[in-house]
Order: sequence, then C-alpha cells, then structure tokens
Amino acid sequence: MRPSLAGWKPAATLDAGTANGFPLMTTAPVICFGQQPCGFFPKRFLVAKIQTARRLLAEIGGEIIFFYHDSDHDPRETKIILRHRKTDEPAQLNFAFKNRIQRKFSPLYLKHIAAGWQDKTALQLPNYVGHPLINVFKKISTAKVADFCLEMYRGMGLLEGIRVVRSSDPAVRRAACDVPEFFVDVPYEGEIVRARFNAGAPVSDPARIGSTTQKHAGSETGAPMAVDIKLTKFLPSLAEVPSKELEALKERAVKSGFDFIDFWAVDFNWHDGKPFEHHWQDYRTRKDRSLKTVSDAGFDKYPKPGKYTACVKVVDVFGCDTSITVEVKV
Repeated sequence: MRPSLAGWKPAATLDAGTANGFPLMTTAPVICFGQQPCGFFPKRFLVAKIQTARRLLAEIGGEIIFFYHDSDHDPRETKIILRHRKTDEPAQLNFAFKNRIQRKFSPLYLKHIAAGWQDKTALQLPNYVGHPLINVFKKISTAKVADFCLEMYRGMGLLEGIRVVRSSDPAVRRAACDVPEFFVDVPYEGEIVRARFNAGAPVSDPARIGSTTQKHAGSETGAPMAVDIKLTKFLPSLAEVPSKELEALKERAVKSGFDFIDFWAVDFNWHDGKPFEHHWQDYRTRKDRSLKTVSDAGFDKYPKPGKYTACVKVVDVFGCDTSITVEVKV
C-alpha cells in the first residue's frame, strides 16, 4: 500500500521540536550507510560508500554514521580477492576460523580467528599489497573477525570522523523497534550461533547430518578393509527460507530431510586444515532427481590399519553447505 501524505505539513509550520507529529532527533543532516564486515582489506563497494558519504558531507554538512552489521554470520562476507603484483593472477583470501561451528553459524562479532592465521597471512601479503598496508595488518591485535576488520579500516584511515554503530551492540538491539521475525544468538554445541526467532522460539537450528560407516572387503585380494558412508538423516536449516514458505517446509524437513539434499560428497581421509578431497560424490540433475544415500566408493586407500577421519559434506537446495566428521577404523 502506498503511504498517504494527507495532513503532511512542512516542518517549519509545526511546533518547535516536532515534524509531522514526530519528535525531531536532530536538526543536522545524518548521512548513514550500512555494511557487513567485508574482509580485512575492504571491498570496493565499502570504499565507494565511504567516499560518497564524505562528498555528501562536504555538500550538506551533518554527520556520517556507519552501521556496521557485524551480527551477520556468513563467512563468505569476509572473503576478498587480491591480485598478484607481478602476474596479476587473482587470489582468494579469508580468515581461518577457530572451529567449524563458529565458521558456519556464529555471528561475525563472535567468530574467533584461528591461531597462527595472522602470521601466515602476513607472509603472503607482499605478493599483493605494499608495506604500508602490511604494517597496518601486522599491528592489529584482536582475536575476533569483526573487530579485526573494523580495526583495519580504522588503521587505513577510512573511518576518520565517522561514527560507527554496531548491530551487535546490546544498546542498539534494545532500542530497535519490534518486528515479528528476526534472528537471535543462541547456544549450540558450546558456541553461540544465529537462528531465526518466530512466535517466541527459535525455529531453525543449523543443519544436522547423521551418518555411519560401512565396511566390506577391499577391491583387490589382500587389500585392506574398504569403507563407504551411509547417510542416516539430514535435517536442513531453514534460516534463509522466506517466512511465507517456512511453515509448509518445516514438517517436510523433519519427515523427508533427504529431499532437501542437492549434493553430497565424502573425503575418506580428511585432515583438518587441508582442502576437502572429493573421493566420492553424488548429486541431483534436472533429468535425474534420484540421489544415493550410501556411497559406493569402496575406499581402500588407507596406508595402514588404524583410525582415520572421514568428512561428509552436504549442500542443500538452498545452497547452504554442512559438514560432519566420522571416525573410521580399518
């Protein structure tokens, strides 16, 4: 519905301290823009917002306010692309996070940076940026992702004279107007994660996967025991589902969670800190919507008997990926 302007009058014709029935917060212009933490070096669009705000300030005066949305949880927000200073080849850089739960589900203001990440990254930076920026990077001492980004922006001189308001600030949250649906920070497996709040209770925890190992004879005579993975359950997160579709999908998600899987893969010899190896995978296509729930890799490439770790990765129909690890004994 289009808002009505009936009864509107210029502010100058009303009583002092009000404008069309509402109290005036300030008589000076407020130039406000918002952005999530967008990498330890800011992306171009954030710099463009800052430059535009400064141009407006020079023209009309007032105050610049940067609404820093550090309650977002998506780790992709802080991924940046830098180009090699000699070859111009692009490289994607991002924070390393303390653990997988924090990486996937904790708000950015609570994501902790993995030990050693800053020193390792500093060694790579001379390939991409000059020493003045590297020096700023090395001086940052905070251990949290959102704080690190904000201190980098300050160290680069981008926020001089700009007031920063953070969405994680409890005072900001208390002052927010009431809305029927919103996200809350809730405890989950020893961490704080984001979940949709509706009708008085969180309705969407992070996605959950259940799986077991299946063992059988190796592919060759004398080969070690071969291993496959069976999915036993999948409960998708519905945090990103529009509210009008949420009720219809909740019951189906509980009863038929596998219907929400678009792709899944297994790394049978997974190591923390190393890239995921797609030893086996299955996915739906437009012509074939079927999906295996048991791998058929018969993986038997373990170097010797012992305990190993397999990692199961699932991508759902909403584009969200979830992983769990499974102990394998051979």
